[in-house]
Amino acid sequence: MILKRWLAVASLVALTSVFASGCTSSQSTGTVEIRATDAPPAGVSKIMVTTSNIQIHKADAPEDSWITVVSQEKTFDLVAYQGVEISLGSEDVSSGKYTQIRLDVIKVIVTLEGKDIIAKLPSDKLKIVSPWEVKAGEKTILTLDFEADKFVNIISNDEVEVMPVLKLDVYQGARPLKTK
Repeated sequence: MILKRWLAVASLVALTSVFASGCTSSQSTGTVEIRATDAPPAGVSKIMVTTSNIQIHKADAPEDSWITVVSQEKTFDLVAYQGVEISLGSEDVSSGKYTQIRLDVIKVIVTLEGKDIIAKLPSDKLKIVSPWEVKAGEKTILTLDFEADKFVNIISNDEVEVMPVLKLDVYQGARPLKTK
């Protein structure tokens, strides 16, 4: 009788600990990965974008509170990534709802008919306001689609300006980079 009670109590304790461990998550962070992709306008053979300080903003955080995902300078050719993606970086961040992504644009050089032209920038920051969620223990992929046919505005053979036209695609879970 005592053995039966002891076995019943031990079984109950074991079941309770298994149930409790399944219901509570020890993870309160997820990973955010930022990628870029694009398609070029006619006559453009390169669009070299140099960025740094790519940040995201959590929904319930103060306006001046940004989380840095990529701090180092990155230069990439949007034309080379037509229909494919490049990873710009990733960071573990707290789970929850996020509302914005912004990146510092240091310079954009457009190669138009073989000539490199430094594009005029309306601002040194590009900001996308679009909600997404980071789930605990999962990867959230943010793909910046620069839409180069709208991003680059060719004024003349010697003058190009950049328009802040970006689209944000959000994917939950691990996914390989799109390649050719």
